[in-house]
Amino acid sequence: MPEFDWFAAPRTPRKASVVVREALLPMLMWPSVSVTRRVDEKLTVVDRFVVEAALALAPMRVEDVEEVTAIPREAVVRIAGRLVGLGVLRASGPDYHAVEEAARSALNGYAVPRYHTTTVGFLYLPDSDELIACLRGAGRPDPPLLDRVEPTSQKPTPRRVRGLTLAGLITDRMREGTVVGLPDDIVDAVERETAVPEAGPVYRTRGHVRSHGESAMLVLDVMDPSGRKKLKDVVVPAPRQAQHWMDLTGLAPDAALPWQEQGGDVTAVPSSPTRWSFTLDSNAAEAAMGRGIALNRPTGLSIGHPDCAVGVTVDFSPADAAARWVFALDQAVRELAEIPPASLDTGMLPAAASRAVQAHGMPEESLTSAHIEEHLWDEGHFRHVYALRAAKDFAYD
Repeated sequence: MPEFDWFAAPRTPRKASVVVREALLPMLMWPSVSVTRRVDEKLTVVDRFVVEAALALAPMRVEDVEEVTAIPREAVVRIAGRLVGLGVLRASGPDYHAVEEAARSALNGYAVPRYHTTTVGFLYLPDSDELIACLRGAGRPDPPLLDRVEPTSQKPTPRRVRGLTLAGLITDRMREGTVVGLPDDIVDAVERETAVPEAGPVYRTRGHVRSHGESAMLVLDVMDPSGRKKLKDVVVPAPRQAQHWMDLTGLAPDAALPWQEQGGDVTAVPSSPTRWSFTLDSNAAEAAMGRGIALNRPTGLSIGHPDCAVGVTVDFSPADAAARWVFALDQAVRELAEIPPASLDTGMLPAAASRAVQAHGMPEESLTSAHIEEHLWDEGHFRHVYALRAAKDFAYD
């Protein structure tokens, strides 16, 4: 069962799908991993002619191409030399032989693949089992500088990856096609010595999720154990972790179960990914009011999970006339409770009652000063009650 906590309505970031009030998030970052990148060298029309000539003539000589195409001998030599460098032709004295398989593959694909080693950062989220490629470039989020933040704790890595080399983890996920953000031209991992550790750091974070279709990004502030912000607006494309947090908001109606157990009736419907609407009958409204919840204002609801707490905003509305009376009482009580006792006078009671019943379409006489005084007293606003009653209680004529 999740834990629920009501608080002042939060400010929801624009385009947020869920607000993460706090989360302990395990993250392993490898900022510079050696990988193999494939670069396709496009073949020109002349390149293709030379390759086809080498296949047909077996072997081909420079003068053969020069005679047919009128391309200068020096240019043909350069073209043939480039194709030798690409592994499509093989030179033997003045003769050029086609490397059969590579030559036919190049003709079919209009290009020749070349491979070189480069480095890519990788971020692994153990809780959601997501491996994310972190590449710098236009339109890409910067890799998180987690080495600048002291983790809160350590957590064992999942058994499914424990004991793997980093190359093994990356290669396995490449085959599965599950490395988030990995370009198609990265085809292999070269790193052979680094191992996935048996435990990894856990970071204290807060922020929100932005989602669009099947893609979702975490936008997080990463803090040190004391709660001081160290990294701001770290963007992590992690759809599974984002979905887990978004799913927690679906538990919002469970916050009303105690009111229903007291005989109340509650209808809860989502009005947006970060907002819910609760319609309360009089019993549920009284139970909520007894918890100190402001019925007439948007209220924040924190949904707690063992490693995180997400927040949504809840709007309340009355289901019937009896519930409207409770809402009117709540409005009047909160209006007066927020005024310093020294500024109160007796005339404010009927004025607050009148505003409240008008706001909720109730008869003028349905909410009395006595109702408001009684509830202020029950909530412990004794000085307010004394101030509101002073003129009446101490009148001697």
